[in-house]
Amino acid sequence: MRTCLAVRLLACCLALAAAPVARAQTTPTDDESSYWDWRATHVDRAEQALAAQLAGAASRLPCALPTADAPASGDGPTLAAIVGEALAVHPPETLIFAHGEYLLALEQLRLAVEALQVGTAGSRRAEQAAALVCERAAALDAQRQPVAGATPPPASATLPGLPLPSRPSPPLASAARDGVEVAVLDVRRPYVPADGPPADPALEYLLVRFRLTNGGAQALPYYPLADFELRLPDASTLHPLALGPAERSTSGELAPGDGLIAEVAFLVPRELRPLVLRLTPASGPTVEVPLP
Repeated sequence: MRTCLAVRLLACCLALAAAPVARAQTTPTDDESSYWDWRATHVDRAEQALAAQLAGAASRLPCALPTADAPASGDGPTLAAIVGEALAVHPPETLIFAHGEYLLALEQLRLAVEALQVGTAGSRRAEQAAALVCERAAALDAQRQPVAGATPPPASATLPGLPLPSRPSPPLASAARDGVEVAVLDVRRPYVPADGPPADPALEYLLVRFRLTNGGAQALPYYPLADFELRLPDASTLHPLALGPAERSTSGELAPGDGLIAEVAFLVPRELRPLVLRLTPASGPTVEVPLP
């Protein structure tokens, strides 16, 4: 399904592009090696455009962006122009699917940056957009390598999945307030997501699996991406990253007596401790759980 979406995006964009792009970089249609060389360079230029567009952003990102030498403000292309350049490229026929995936990754990043720039700094919407920018920037950075030649991470670095248990797991730590309980079931650090480790060696992913239970008298709305944060030793906070569609779609309302098990992931300074998982729902009590 993902491949079909990429192909449809490629076909639609090529057919419906409203205005011709100023002479874009081209790539031979019969040379796969040249295409991948172009794409690696284009990812660099996209990251430069990203850094330039967010240089004066009021909202703070919960991650470090891939390192890129950004041009002076106003001198480089925007992400929209970068997308236009990619639309103008005609890849080898054998790489039409791969190019469609690349176009999709670029456009998703552009939309996330646009949402971040129009959001009010400090608002929940801006926080969600900032998390998406981090996720999509990491996904784009992974696109620079040839699909067929990408080297999978070593088996020792790949962590097992986290299956949902059929009965409640004993928590590693828990805390409750006004009937709302947060129980930490598992902590993975460093966690290696499907897209690979962060580009910055000073950072690592932290995944927390938790159980949220509503023992209060009122319904409890939940959206982990916006409701949770991680408090650092200096009292600053980090917001979760959406590493996949499951994290973005986990939301709803817990009736009194209901509970759920979900996960949140953070990009944190390596080996930094102690950390506190903090629940701050839109409507409900604040609950803090020190991580083991």
